[in-house]
Amino acid sequence: MRNLVDFGAFVDLGGVDGLVHISELDHQFVQHPSEVLSEGQEVQVLVLSVDRERQRIGLSRKRLLPEPSEQAAAKPEQEDMPSGVPNGEPPDELAGAEDLAAELLESEVLA
Repeated sequence: MRNLVDFGAFVDLGGVDGLVHISELDHQFVQHPSEVLSEGQEVQVLVLSVDRERQRIGLSRKRLLPEPSEQAAAKPEQEDMPSGVPNGEPPDELAGAEDLAAELLESEVLA
């Protein structure tokens, strides 16, 4: 990241600068680029346009980020999370854990 300005961020593309417009920084509303980027930070961008005549390169950071709906789908909702232990019995993975803990406490392993 070369320079942050009110309307976006200039990115050094190896000798040529490209502009990530503020609307292409993130899926969420960004008031100023410094909310999501800092100068000197390395960032992946997608080339949206190249205007050879005006010597401008349009870039996007947002289009390489996961969609907010994808992030929400990956995060389980509270009501989807199991609560308590079904039927009052421990899951198979925990069966015998109390006995093992008592043995370890009595042995030299934890003493």
